[in-house]
Amino acid sequence: MNEDILFLTKLFTDRDNPKIVTVAVGTVLQPLPDIQVQLGKSIILTREDLIISASLTEGYKGKYTDIYTTVNGLVEVEKEVIVKMELAAGDEVILIPTTDMQTYYVMNKVGG
Repeated sequence: MNEDILFLTKLFTDRDNPKIVTVAVGTVLQPLPDIQVQLGKSIILTREDLIISASLTEGYKGKYTDIYTTVNGLVEVEKEVIVKMELAAGDEVILIPTTDMQTYYVMNKVGG
């Protein structure tokens, strides 16, 4: 009977904690800096388990040119912009596991 209970326990554990071997989606429970991401029903990943994409911590840097019309003609002004995506509780993020599945890359927020 004890073996039956262990067998059932393993079945439930395998069902509730599937092995993720490809890209997965997790849900942010707590944002940076002490980030927590839920993967599946019962796996909670903490900052130590995650490698966060620079786009989520530093933002995207880009340049653009504004063109203004003045009394003297057209003026072009090159500007730099940084777009930062803030993570909030409830956001979904794209996760990619390392081969040992002990660490996950947080690549980006799920768009939508």
